[in-house]
Amino acid sequence: GSRAGALFTPAVVYPVDPTMRLFSEEQFGPVVPIARYSHVSEVDAAVRASWNGQQAALFTQDPEAAAPLVDMLSTVVGRVNLNAQCSRGPDVFPFSGRRSSAMGTMSVTEALRAF
Repeated sequence: GSRAGALFTPAVVYPVDPTMRLFSEEQFGPVVPIARYSHVSEVDAAVRASWNGQQAALFTQDPEAAAPLVDMLSTVVGRVNLNAQCSRGPDVFPFSGRRSSAMGTMSVTEALRAF
């Protein structure tokens, strides 16, 4: 990626495959790893094999083609974004994830109270 003032544009890494750390480790920086799949069952297997489950983003021009992915992902990750990047809401909204990506449902206020 590059930097323009306080904005860091993401580094897009393609293709990413299961042998790469970038495939299996959760990123907290401006990195967009892209893996290619041929069938929904491959996506399902990869997502279920992962310990991460904060959010997923799907980009498509065919909502009917995305429907099976949305159904599958909604049982595995905390939030599914359709034609939108992963993001978080205002600090007063609760957020959650699944697996090791989050500890239950919490808001920023609740997280600060824990400290």
